[in-house]
Amino acid sequence: MKSPRRHLHRLALVASLAVAALPAAQAATGTFFFGDSPYLSTAHVPAGFYLGGAPAVLDNLEDGTLDVTLSASAGTIISPGGNTDSVDADDGVINGNGNGGRSWFGFAPITFSFVGAGALPTAFGLVWTDGTSGDWTFSAIAADDTPLGSITRAVGDASNRGTTAEDRFFGVQFAGGIKSITISAAGAVELDHIQYGTMAPVPEPATAALLLGGLAALARRRLAARQR
Repeated sequence: MKSPRRHLHRLALVASLAVAALPAAQAATGTFFFGDSPYLSTAHVPAGFYLGGAPAVLDNLEDGTLDVTLSASAGTIISPGGNTDSVDADDGVINGNGNGGRSWFGFAPITFSFVGAGALPTAFGLVWTDGTSGDWTFSAIAADDTPLGSITRAVGDASNRGTTAEDRFFGVQFAGGIKSITISAAGAVELDHIQYGTMAPVPEPATAALLLGGLAALARRRLAARQR
């Protein structure tokens, strides 16, 4: 049985980590970016990204074509084998090897645009699976071609042998609709699991941080009271 003290310490730690894990927000546009979280299968879409927990469309490219509701500014689908680095689960098993599935290969920048009928997606993402190691920038454009901002992350493991430990999800939420997303840096890149859907409600970071900070403070007060 866990001691009350240990439980309360853990509660405070969880609250503190939750505050740190909030997506970065750009207050001027109401845009929320999610950057470089580990991704080995569809189960690794970040919690709170899509309404209902799943995208409307997730293209794993395994049929050899890009979904008809999407267009790409550069690149092409490459088949399994050789140095292909698909999402790990695309070969039917998570085994640390991405050689068994298809991926999108091209030279950055690569932009994926929504060209389907109906409303623009409010959550749009992709998975970086391989490419030149270093800083990569993920950005998005609104319906009226207004830039929604960007995030830059250092990704890559200096290997082109299908390793999947560096596979990372990049996504963006914007209630006004997202026309396109772009991944950019110097060099070649492999991408997979291009996806979009309806965003889950995102609390204002200041509000969420206040609530979670209050939870941590409450845990500390309860712990102090038990120690008296």
